[in-house]
Amino acid sequence: SGRGRFSGRAVIQTFTPENPVIRLAAAQNYPEFYKGEIALRRTMLYPPFADICMVGFLGRDERKVRSAGVDFLEMLRRTAKRDYPEQPMRVLGPSPALVAKVSNKYRYKLVMKCRNNRRIRELISRLLVWFPSEKRHSGVTAFADMNPENIL
Repeated sequence: SGRGRFSGRAVIQTFTPENPVIRLAAAQNYPEFYKGEIALRRTMLYPPFADICMVGFLGRDERKVRSAGVDFLEMLRRTAKRDYPEQPMRVLGPSPALVAKVSNKYRYKLVMKCRNNRRIRELISRLLVWFPSEKRHSGVTAFADMNPENIL
């Protein structure tokens, strides 16, 4: 925290001083931090070991938006199992977006941990084409974002 050739001092304020990340940061032990972080990312299927695809749902009727997310998830699981069994993935949600309502529209999301490859993009594309063909989804928009900068 110093400037130029002047040394400095940093203060770390935390409720969890026993947290390994805090301990390693305080010790400036970057190699150990990397080893732990990369092992966690491999285990949890986080980048760079997987990609993240966020599927969002928007609409004025919260019940329909939530229901559309559940329908999409069910169709995703069914289609993936039947036609894309070789594609590993984990799906979280559907759940309300962090900001659940914007411009009088409710927002829900599914988060998929998967690989950004041709087969996964084909699966998502098929589902996005299927989605608006279902009358029960009228008034709800679905979209997908691979490796988004922000998750709804």
